Amino acid sequence: MRTPTATLSELVEALHDGMDYLYLAAERSHHPSRVQLFHRIRRLKADIAADLASGVVGPPHPVPEDGSWLAAWRHACLGLPATLAHGPDRAMLTALDAQELRLLRAFRDAIGKDQPTTLRELAATHLPEIEEARDELHELKSGLGSRPASGPRPSRDVLGRVVARHTPGAH
Repeated sequence: MRTPTATLSELVEALHDGMDYLYLAAERSHHPSRVQLFHRIRRLKADIAADLASGVVGPPHPVPEDGSWLAAWRHACLGLPATLAHGPDRAMLTALDAQELRLLRAFRDAIGKDQPTTLRELAATHLPEIEEARDELHELKSGLGSRPASGPRPSRDVLGRVVARHTPGAH
């Protein structure tokens, strides 16, 4: 059975959930560059959620417990808060990456021909931003496992890529 496509209201709710998860990740992280990345993506989600919410007509409808995209989303994210609060860095980044991939797929599905025009247009407008945020978290997660078991840690940029380390006195 295929998961239903998210409604505009459900995407807004998922973005709000994602903001909460990124807040937890930022609170847990001891890496200033990661904290900065998590807060930047969190602000991006807030902006996208506000734009999508402007397209919601009428009061928000309660989301059914079962059978909706948001119910499936929340079920898939059940263990995420505990992982973000107590898991090792790799588990935390893997969980965030999986959550972002689910959101990315929802935005891609929302662009489908059989979706309401407002949903299609807003999803298409913000899809590049959602893709970029997911790519950044994916690269950060992928770069975490590439460090040798011993020896000094290489310097990494915000995306987790190895960068040249400046050594004082070296020319």
